[in-house]
Amino acid sequence: MVAVVQRTLAEKGNEMMQTVADHWIEQGIEQGIETGRIQMLREDVLDLLAIRLGATPPHVVEKVTAVTSIDSLRQLHREAAIAPTMAAFSQTLAELLS
Repeated sequence: MVAVVQRTLAEKGNEMMQTVADHWIEQGIEQGIETGRIQMLREDVLDLLAIRLGATPPHVVEKVTAVTSIDSLRQLHREAAIAPTMAAFSQTLAELLS
């Protein structure tokens, strides 16, 4: 009887540990995807600025690279598409970060 209980506990414990491990793996994958999206949006913003407005000042690159919110980066991407000048984009960026 004791052996049956021990075996059952061991099996259930292994199942539980596998479930926890699967959850951690899934979380890691989701975080990796999120990190990738953020990096891609940053690159898209900077690429669009360079295409539309020329060389991007280092301080703008630093500030865009520091943004971690997908919503903020999407807003910056839209602004990069319509800003008439780098100064106008920089002002929007400063407002967003304040």
